[in-house]
Parts: sequence; C-alpha cells; structure tokens
Amino acid sequence: MRRRELIRTTGAAAVVAALPACDPQPVVPSARFAWGVASGDPTSRAVMVWTRLAVDRDTTIRCDVFRDASERELVTSASASAMPARDGCVKLDVVGLEPATTYYFRFVTEEGDASPLGRTRTLPEGEVARMRLAFVTCTNFAYGLFHGYRRIAERADLALVVHLGDTIYEYADGVYGDLRALDPPRETVTLEDYRRRHAHYRLDPDLKEMQRQHPIVPIWDDHEFANNAHTTGSLTHDPVTQGAWSDRVAAAKQAFFEWTPTRDETQVHRSLELGSLARLVLLDARMDGREAPPIDTVDWMRSDRRLVSDAQEAWLGELVSGDDVAYTVLGNQVVLAPFAALENLDAWDGFPAQRQRVMQALSAAPSLPIVMTGDTHGSLALDLPGPTYAADTQLGSIGVEWGAPALASPHFTGEASRARESMLLEATPHLRFTEQEKKGYVLLDLDDTRARAEWWLVEDATRADGNRETLTAAFEARADDRASREAELAPSPVIEGAPSLAPDR
Repeated sequence: MRRRELIRTTGAAAVVAALPACDPQPVVPSARFAWGVASGDPTSRAVMVWTRLAVDRDTTIRCDVFRDASERELVTSASASAMPARDGCVKLDVVGLEPATTYYFRFVTEEGDASPLGRTRTLPEGEVARMRLAFVTCTNFAYGLFHGYRRIAERADLALVVHLGDTIYEYADGVYGDLRALDPPRETVTLEDYRRRHAHYRLDPDLKEMQRQHPIVPIWDDHEFANNAHTTGSLTHDPVTQGAWSDRVAAAKQAFFEWTPTRDETQVHRSLELGSLARLVLLDARMDGREAPPIDTVDWMRSDRRLVSDAQEAWLGELVSGDDVAYTVLGNQVVLAPFAALENLDAWDGFPAQRQRVMQALSAAPSLPIVMTGDTHGSLALDLPGPTYAADTQLGSIGVEWGAPALASPHFTGEASRARESMLLEATPHLRFTEQEKKGYVLLDLDDTRARAEWWLVEDATRADGNRETLTAAFEARADDRASREAELAPSPVIEGAPSLAPDR
C-alpha cells in the first residue's frame, strides 16, 4: 500500500595473466559436492570461493578459475583442505584478478570428483556508470520455499547479492513454520546443531543456484543465534537448560563463518568499494555492542545506550564523513527510521540516543544515504526524517530507507494485511509504501543520476507453483532531493553485455 492510496482510501497494489587455452573435457558434478559452490566478499582484485565436502580426514581439493563459462581459458588454480575441524567447509581467497570481471570456477578432488560450475564477479575500480544489487532477508526454511532465490539466480546483470540477516532460523521443527521439516529437529544450541542447520538449508536447490551464480555478501541478525539476541542473552535462551550464552554465541559464529564465503572471520561489519558509484557499508546490529532491551523509560532514554559498539559507531561516522562516492548503501538489520507503530524496541527505536547520532552523521554525508533494511518480514519505503521534515512535500528528508520483505517467513494475510498497512501508513508520516503479505526481494539499481529500488514479490512462497514474480513497487531517490519518491512501475532495463550465467553441468 502506498501513502497516496491510503489518502484516497484505495488499497490495491500493482500487481592474473591467462594461461594457454585448452579443450575442456565433459564434467559431471559429483554427489560429493551436494552443497554446491558459492562465492562472496569480492574486492576489485580478489574474491572468496567456497564449497563443502563431507570428510572424516583432511582432504585436499583444487579450485580452477576460468575466464569463460566453457572452461577453455584457465586463469588460476589453488588448493586447500576440506577438514573435519571445519565441518568439511573450504574457503579460498582467489587473488590477482581483474576489476569488474566475471569468472567461473570449479572445485576438483584428487580423485577427480568435480563440483558444479560456479560464477562470480569482482568489484569495479574508478568510474562506474551503473550497477545492480539484490537484497534479501529472513529466509525461514520451515515456513516457505525459496522462490526469490531462484528468480535472483536468473538475473545475469547483478554485481552481487546482499543478505541482511536471518540466513537461517534456530527454532525446533514445527515451532515457527511447518511447511518443511528441519534438521536437526531440535532447536539449535551447540556447534553440531548450527552446522547441521546450515547444511540443511544449503541443500535447498534454489539457494544453491543463487549462490552458484552470484557473489553473496551476508551479515547476521538474531536468528543465526536465537530470537532477539544481544551480547548478553536473548529473548528465548535459557542458561539453565541450554548452557552459557557465550558458548552458544561462539558455536553460532563458528558455524556461520564456516558455511558462508566471508573474508573476515572475526566480525561481519565491513565495507565494500563499488567504484565511484557507491560504498556498501554493512553493520553488525546484534553482536557488536548491542545491549539488552530497556528495563524502563529512564534506561531506554540513556545517552550511552548502545545498539552497536562505540568503535562501530565511530567507524561508520568516519566512512560517511569523507565520502567520495555518489551513494552510501547501508546494509542494516533492523529499521533505522522512527517507527513507533511497530512497537519494536528490538529495532533502532529501542536506542533513540545512538540513532540520533547516526542520523546526524548520515545527514552530513556528502553522498546520498540509502539504508537497506530487513527483519520486519514486510516491504517498506521510508524517508529518513530530519528535524525539518514535512510529510506533505517530503522536504527535510536526509536519505531513504528501503526495507526488503522476507524471502520466506510468516506474514499478515488478506484483510489483516490491508489493515496493518493502513495502520502503519496512518501512524508514520515518513512511510511512503508498505506491503505486508508477499515474499520476495529488492533490486537496487544505481546510476549517476538516481538510485532506484524495485520490490519483486513472488505469488506464493508456500506453494511449489507460486514462483511467478511481479514488480509490485518502485521508488527512486536523488542526491538533490534525498527523499523516497514513487517511480514508474516498469522494470529498469537490464545492463547490456552481462556475461552469461554458469551453465548447469
């Protein structure tokens, strides 16, 4: 629902130097690579590649990197070990690559077993005219099918995919969705539990295909640990029956880093340079400084109350203050803009003093701030209201916040969904659009004149035949306006010349 629709009381939403070339041999992927391949955390000259083997001893495997999907032009090879101590997960930092270049890669064991062919891309350097990214969040295996992943996998012109958190859910079988059974069937608490849950998710064919075709940049939210997690506990963790919270956090972090193609295994807040066009800044709003929920109003309003650590806040402020890019794209787990209608003190609403400082830093940034947010399970387009914000003109907006829907998680339906959308719009003057029912993802299309967000929602994530996607909303923002303006509901043109997707062989 859009604000203009609320006003007129209608509720309808539109529907390395290359080595000599060689003739490739036919390759049939081995069942040993059942979890597929992935890549992530690219730079302009390197990218992390990932796979997993079930092993009972250290096993050497080789990764071959090609310039072409036909595997004729070998660029480089490197070896690593699949180790039981790492749950068989293998991560390699492939270096010496060229900027803004698509590569194809395959893992091979000493016995000749081969993985599926993966596809990845390095980041650009210098002047960049246009770039496209996809944003996903809240992927609950038990609740629904991952149709959105499949649709993302089919887009050849994406630079990368950003996962805003809740890459897995920790609940026991049947507790928070019962469409698909979980492994382990119990709630995840131990290292073995978290490893099994990550492994279970990554057998999903749509998830495997998305990670095979595009580099992914993930951050965690609460469900990689436990519901409403913070540094000293969570809403649902019971230390009497589940042990020390610090042990559970350590286990969850280890499994996350083993099973994702991240470069740094000490933290998830980091930044990626996207040439002259943008800087992607990723926050850790869960495990780097977050305090427990407030106990009373005095505690809630404390000036030293923290969602992120002092060090992370300072790091963010320094990044945005010296911007030499057109856009700062902030990957953020929970809603930043004031949103009292959600009554969610687990979001930035629970940390008003620190939020004010972050908003001040964004308002002073030379670049246009674009906050990409997950967590709510619904689609959102908001202005970031400054002190002089006027809802009727949208003047005084310091930037935009665009919220991705869940890819597969619980939601409101039917009349309940329409009622919730009306309530949110009525109570939040800077909310321009919301859709609270359908699942999908957000496509962010950037060029040197505007930033454009498109909400691509699938028909029904609970049905195998519900994978048809529809462009449901589009909003744009410009540096001289900094407001979230509704745009023409037509797909932005694909980027011409995108290298081919990796063939399924």
